[in-house]
Amino acid sequence: MPVAQPAGVGIFADLPPADAVLLWRVLRLVLSYARGDYDRRWFDAGRLRVWEKDLLLGAADVRFRSACAVIVDELVDPDHADMECVAHACWCIVDWALDGDRSVATALAFTEAAALTWPVNARYALAAGRLFRRNGKPREGEAWLNRSRRLAAHYSDHECLVLSTSSLAMLYWEQGSLKQAQRFLTRAQRVARRNGLRTLEGEVLHNLLVVAIDRGELDSAEAFAQAAFDRYMPDHLKLPALAYDTAYLWLSRGHTRRALRVFQALLPHFSETCAQVQVLCATCKAAGMTGARDVFASCASRVAEITGRTKPDSTRAAALVDLGVGALALGENQLAESALTDALTLARERGLSDTLMKADEALDQLRRGERVWERRPYTDARQPQEELAARFTTALSTFVSAGCV
Repeated sequence: MPVAQPAGVGIFADLPPADAVLLWRVLRLVLSYARGDYDRRWFDAGRLRVWEKDLLLGAADVRFRSACAVIVDELVDPDHADMECVAHACWCIVDWALDGDRSVATALAFTEAAALTWPVNARYALAAGRLFRRNGKPREGEAWLNRSRRLAAHYSDHECLVLSTSSLAMLYWEQGSLKQAQRFLTRAQRVARRNGLRTLEGEVLHNLLVVAIDRGELDSAEAFAQAAFDRYMPDHLKLPALAYDTAYLWLSRGHTRRALRVFQALLPHFSETCAQVQVLCATCKAAGMTGARDVFASCASRVAEITGRTKPDSTRAAALVDLGVGALALGENQLAESALTDALTLARERGLSDTLMKADEALDQLRRGERVWERRPYTDARQPQEELAARFTTALSTFVSAGCV
């Protein structure tokens, strides 16, 4: 039977011993205060004042050392401590821990500590839920997001209610609960629309697009794409991500030329490696399916350069399948085999069953000497979609942003 680990013990695996011990002691102090069951031996004023002085004059990184000193200073008199100040200092430690992925365990521990310290703040609960979800802890993420929803509804924080409900929906989507994800996103959209939160409604519609694609409701997905675009304009930071998702939807439906135009407009807008590889490989697939050899060769060369100097992430396998399919469509069999074999290996290592199946299927086609068969679109020139593609390319031509799909 597994034994539960003490809170924050993961800090010791990520940080030098001296820093880890210091942060763990501060964490224990905060959690004891937050739970209201503090042992007075921990809160001896004289000892805490000495500790505060040691922190202020110490050799540890000043960015987290000063935040620790603020916490200790506040908790000298725990009955009159400013919980907002303590929670904010905890979040400063989270920022430090996440900078350069220094210590995810530290970030998780102090995010939760901040939310526990200020238990009626829906925003801290939202931050905790999102961070747990993003770091592969769905049970904790679900609990904190549900808490955030309840607090936001109680205190009429409509913006936070939309964000927490949408985040919870996407957690369910990640777990494969598509119907539940759609239900929560519909609730989030209703709250956003009712309260005039146009930008947030665009983000929810974008998420509805993603869920609709996975549910196979492709006509609905295109409608969500159009609606999300209208709310993202003119300068929402997620406009390039929406363009990518919409173009990939068109690519999957066989609208390869339309998708290629948008992918090419997207190429300058992503600086992170994961996004660059995704967009370049999707462009390779679209170029391969349309016979655009020059575009394919240019993008494939850039993919080789990036993947040769970076470690693969969770999106690399699916991206390499796109590259392999594009190469196979053009009869570039050697490149297709290399990309698909690498995708197969990565998918096996990471347990990505859907990507594994797609890579294996494409390799089978290659071994049988077949070209990739792509379902022809039932209508390739519907005016609303052509207009949306043109609006995407026009908007992206003047857009300044960077990020990860």
